[in-house]
Amino acid sequence: MKKSEAKFIENWKRKIEIGRLRYGFIEGSIFGLIVGLFTMLSSLLFDDFTIVLGIQLVYYFIIWMLGGVLGYWTIMWEVNMYYYKHFLKKNGLEE
Repeated sequence: MKKSEAKFIENWKRKIEIGRLRYGFIEGSIFGLIVGLFTMLSSLLFDDFTIVLGIQLVYYFIIWMLGGVLGYWTIMWEVNMYYYKHFLKKNGLEE
């Protein structure tokens, strides 16, 4: 077994124990915040320096966080479960 595969299996086991919903809220909201931040910064650079202020900024971050939770959660959970099962099967560790 490759070291990277073993590390992935151990990390993903912990995330499975945490649960799908909690994983989605934690990792998805972090992903959404990062993407929202980069989107805001790129709009500052490329859109005639328009500045998003106040409550509008809060709305944008809430929307990006919800998008991250719903999008990242559903896609990445399935992708990582596929790799987890694949690595277990490949290394004869099927549960």
